[in-house]
Amino acid sequence: MSDERSAAERDARIARIADAMIPAADGALAASQAGVPGVFLDRAIGLRPDLAPVLEAAAEAVADGTPAGTVLADWERTAPARFDRLYLLIRGAYFLNPAVTAQLGYDGATPHPLSAQVAPDYADLLDAVISAGPRYRPIGAASSSVADSGQDEPSRGRTTR
Repeated sequence: MSDERSAAERDARIARIADAMIPAADGALAASQAGVPGVFLDRAIGLRPDLAPVLEAAAEAVADGTPAGTVLADWERTAPARFDRLYLLIRGAYFLNPAVTAQLGYDGATPHPLSAQVAPDYADLLDAVISAGPRYRPIGAASSSVADSGQDEPSRGRTTR
């Protein structure tokens, strides 16, 4: 039973941290209302297990009752990389919730292929390159000019030993 209690206390600390990062506003869910902590945070950690230690450090930092906002402000000022990793994890878990993305009208990273009838908007950038014609040295000419000069064959970017 003490394991369940300590897990519940840890989840409550994480909820305080997450809500300090993503509070409820203008009808949007707070992080704790959106499953952070919970199933979405567990999924996010499953996808990015390298971020779990920063979450544990944050939970430990508020264990003594220090307000989550105080810890986060301190981390943002003194350890921005740690703050950024924590924020990435919390944000990632938040946006794994379909209710959050639906509320934002975000349907995910769906492909929107260009129609074959629509000319690409970068074609005019290629005009100068195309009009200049080929700009290369034929391989046979390069080899014969090196052989005629008595020089060693150029490496063409490769290192020889």
